Amino acid sequence: MDGRVIAAAAALALGACGAAEEAAGPRIPGLRVRLVLLDPAPALGKPLRVRVDLVNDGPSAVLYDCQQAAVNESLEVRGPDGRPLAYLAGSFQTAGTLEELGARTSRPIVDEIDVAAQYLITRPGLLTMRLVRGISAIESAKIPALRSGVPYDSEKHDVDLVDVWGSHVRIPCEPLAVEVGPGRAREPILAAERLLPVLPPGWQLSVQPPGEGDEVDLALVRPGGDKTKTLVLSVRLSAGPPEGSEEKAGSVGVRSLYLTGSPRGDEAWPGWKNRVKEALGAK
Repeated sequence: MDGRVIAAAAALALGACGAAEEAAGPRIPGLRVRLVLLDPAPALGKPLRVRVDLVNDGPSAVLYDCQQAAVNESLEVRGPDGRPLAYLAGSFQTAGTLEELGARTSRPIVDEIDVAAQYLITRPGLLTMRLVRGISAIESAKIPALRSGVPYDSEKHDVDLVDVWGSHVRIPCEPLAVEVGPGRAREPILAAERLLPVLPPGWQLSVQPPGEGDEVDLALVRPGGDKTKTLVLSVRLSAGPPEGSEEKAGSVGVRSLYLTGSPRGDEAWPGWKNRVKEALGAK
């Protein structure tokens, strides 16, 4: 299918889940998200970039904030079997700014997201995706200073971001389906595929930096809570030798995986080094 967008297939794969989520909150008439495929023939090991457009087909201008539209699991991506793919890019703190989108206009709000760098894509076949979080909006006319139709000006109009996020508006996204061709997945993704099944319940895996680099850190993260602090155990992917007290935990392709001991890690996850080495094929 050579990377073609197959809207009907995406709608079938995501329809039930999408309907449930979109019904959970109010909508702004005519406001929607559109994903645009930028790589016409994606394959394993290559970028799979999409652009995010905000489309306002409605009769009224809207104020929006899209600070997390490109990060923090903003996309729901499903594999050829219809199951959600794991998000691997970690958590990011963001800062928002308000923009106004006029009636019956559209605008790119994220130039590109490399889906292959953020999600566990290890098999060729049909992927379906849509944006499920990261944008909030409110009709401009609901802001007292803008009710007369005056265009929003950040220098003149004091609008609290909390008011926009507090609107809890649900913005539907047109499902996008993309055929991913055969190839070899990126080495950090292959390492992540081995590590995810052995993580204790509640733990997360973050690949930093996302994508492909000479040095990649696979962080095994236990999120903090009321009585526990966040704990990060590091597995380093490198073509070079071990550093300091690192131990070799396995290899992927031509690169090695190294880990460093942690007393806190031993306490939180007894035997974690052995489990990681087994998963990564240490010899």
